[in-house]
Amino acid sequence: MGYYIRTFATLNHEGSQVWKIEDDVAIRIGVSNPERGPGCYFKTEPGESIRDALRRQTPWFEPNGECPFHKTTLQPGTFYPRMARLISTLLNLPAGVLEHGEKQTLSRSHSVN
Repeated sequence: MGYYIRTFATLNHEGSQVWKIEDDVAIRIGVSNPERGPGCYFKTEPGESIRDALRRQTPWFEPNGECPFHKTTLQPGTFYPRMARLISTLLNLPAGVLEHGEKQTLSRSHSVN
């Protein structure tokens, strides 16, 4: 089926998780050994859809039936061409500024690595 983002809110913050959802399983991405982690792996029963399995095993679906999973266009780790990315990897300087205060610029539309 594809990759999905699950959005959620707690009393303190809003968060999101990346999930790979197929016809018979839902696996949270970025978790080591998700099959044994709580709330990280869900499998369907015979004749059940993955949506029904998630609804049965979690309280994540809104009372009105709204789904907390949003399908992504791209897989994790892939990007659109010409997507802006940080140039400077130095944490104490703003993006695009070198150590000596010189501005770093891009020519054309490709990134500088």
